[in-house]
Formats: sequence, structure tokens, C-alpha cells
Amino acid sequence: MLEQFEGPILIERANFLVKSERSSANDKRQCAVIAINYLVSLRYTKSPHWRDLLNASGLRNVETAEIIPVGTKKHLALCKAIAHEYAEAINILETMPNESNEYYRNLEIIAQLLLLSNNLKGLEELEYRLTDCHSENTIRDELEAMKRTQLLICGGYYLQGRFLDFCKSFFKFEKDDPDFWNILLATATNRFFTTEELLQMATISVVISTPFDNYGDFLSVENLTRFREECPLMEKSLKLLSNTCFGRFLDLWDSEIDRKCCKSLFLFRVWESARFTVRNKVYFFYLRISNKLKVSYLSRTLNIEETLVEQEVQQLLEDLHLNFEIDGDTIYYRSSPFLINVVQKLEENREVINRALESRILTTKQLKDSLQEAIIENNDNLRDNRSDTGPSATDRTAYRYVLDEEMDVDEINDISDAESASFLSGS
Repeated sequence: MLEQFEGPILIERANFLVKSERSSANDKRQCAVIAINYLVSLRYTKSPHWRDLLNASGLRNVETAEIIPVGTKKHLALCKAIAHEYAEAINILETMPNESNEYYRNLEIIAQLLLLSNNLKGLEELEYRLTDCHSENTIRDELEAMKRTQLLICGGYYLQGRFLDFCKSFFKFEKDDPDFWNILLATATNRFFTTEELLQMATISVVISTPFDNYGDFLSVENLTRFREECPLMEKSLKLLSNTCFGRFLDLWDSEIDRKCCKSLFLFRVWESARFTVRNKVYFFYLRISNKLKVSYLSRTLNIEETLVEQEVQQLLEDLHLNFEIDGDTIYYRSSPFLINVVQKLEENREVINRALESRILTTKQLKDSLQEAIIENNDNLRDNRSDTGPSATDRTAYRYVLDEEMDVDEINDISDAESASFLSGS
């Protein structure tokens, strides 16, 4: 059960299985015994899990050792990691002489410690260092360590719930590196992720990140033939989904895949989140093709309790602001309240604008009528004034010119001089 592991990962996996409700009493005891014996052989038992492991093992009179024995820097880093002093362990490895024949093997250990300490952002940054010392002269052990580190980084994406990033990195690695499957299927004793765990990560990530309309396309990709051979659960899951056999898919998801995930230290971390995401994905598919459906129908079709269906669909509607409502057993589409509010507001604005225009038209008409009345009244006044006062001075002068046709030059000059004087004096 734990034969392919050593170091801190052995202790962490043993502790996980000891505390798991899915483990039998015999499995718990065997795992605990293996972990206790390893710590005793290391001559360092200062692990936070020591007491739980010792109780589960049934062993008695086991001598503890909490002082790190003299040894190499790598041994010191190993003991620090077992004590969960991950930052110190990483610092020891980082400050070791940078020998080219061990660069990637040290980087692999650092990546493992970052995963154990859940420092997934720090793990992601290691990717930039994977080509620092890579050359044609790099020895095979170093190249394999580099590739295993790449798989650890893929696992980090999965543990962050970044399923699409996992797929991009994982399948690119498979496409670009002809040695991919040899690394993935290796059965060395220094494994961190198992082959089955990585393939399960791939299956879950593909199911979650691939749109419904593209499941069939994914199945038909030629260069994924090896995946279909090595991971039949992936192919089976995608076929059920592409054929909209959601009930059968969820039965598989909640049985065989659930058992695998619940026994894995790493798959278990995001399993409940992955299950919830997939159920929501199925709910959304039904909402996309329906204006009305029943909670009871979803419950029967998907083999999920009605109360859970109603609760999760309601949360989905709220989280995504979908235009659906649940009324009793019925989920029905409703017009967008946003659009309704917009229409109402536009209608209100139209009425305000119409009232303003009517008021402006009335005011303009009143002003026009007032002006016309003023013009008419002014013309009448002018006619009345002319009738009352007779001809004006100018008219009289013109009249004089017309009547006195026989005036001589001297008379005209006398008149002009008199009028000029009046003009200059301002009269």
C-alpha cells in the first residue's frame, strides 16, 4: 500500500489513511506500522503525526528520538520536512552548492516540499527554473527528475482547482515529450504522485474544463489514443456525457471515481469541490435547453435527492444571476428583471419628454399669439396717430417742394441754409 513511497510523503500518506473513514482497521494498522518503522529507522520521530500513528499501529515501548542525528544537509532537510518545518528544509536545499549533476533532483525535492506545505504559488514559480541548466550533457537521472518535477507542477494546478491549466500543461507535456509515458508509468520507490492519481487528475480536469459540445471532439482526437488505453475511466465518462447519459455518468462519478479519490491524499483535497462543479454543469445544461422543468424530474434523472437538487440549483441561479425562478417543484424561465426595469424607465422618460414638448409647444404658441396681437395693435395705433395729428414736418416740407414749382435759386438756398442750421444744432 505504501511500498513505493519514502520520506515525508510516506508519513503524510500513512496519516491520511489512518484517519480516513474509508480505511479498514487492518489497513490503518498496517499503514501506521510502516510509518513508525520508517521514522525509527531514520532515528528521528519528531513528526506531528507520531502520536496518532503510534496509537493506530498498536506497537508498544517504541523509543522516540527528537534530536536530529548528525548527517548530510539533505538528511537535515529531510528531518526538518518530517517535523513540518518546510520553510527551513527548503532553505537548506536552496543554499546547498549548486552542482549541475544534482540540480534537478534538488529542485524535485523542493517541489515536493512546496506541495506538502500547500505553497502552490511557490511551486508554480519553479517552472521558470526547469530549463536553467538543461543541456545536451545533462545526465539521464537529472532529465528524469526534471520531467517528474513538471508532473508535480501539473499536480499543483489541479490542487488549486485550475483544471483547465492542468489540462493545458499535462497534455502539452504528453505531446512534446516522447518520454512522457515512461515517466508517468514508472514504478520507482521515490514517487510522490502515483500514476493512478495523475490519470484521475486528468480525467476530472477534462470532465470539468471541456464544454459539453466538445466532449465528442475530445474523444476523436487521434493523439489521445494512449490516454484512452491507459485511462478507460476517462473515455467511459466522456462517452456518457457526450450522449447526455447524465444519470449513468453521475453513478460512475459517485461510485468508482469517488472510491479512488477518497483513498488519495491529494485527490481527496478537491474532490467535493469537483463533484459540486460537475453537478452544476449538468444542471446548467438542462437550464440551457429548457424554459421550464421539474426539480423532481432532475432528482429522478440524476439520482440526486430532491432537497439537494433544489438547494444547488437555487445557489446556481443566484451565483450566475440566471433568469430562472423556483416555485415549488417547478423551475421556470422569467424575463430579465433588468430588462423590465429598463422598459419601465424608458416609458417613464417618454411620458416626461412628451409633457415637456407639449408645454414647450403651448408656450411657443402663446408667445406667437402675443406677438401678433402686439403688431396689430401697434399698426392700429400708428394709423390713429396719423389721423389725429395730420402730416408730419417732413411731409409738409415735401409738400412745399411740390407746390412751389416756380421758386428761384435764392429761395431754395434760403430754405437749405435754415434746415442745415437746424440739423447742426440738433433741432
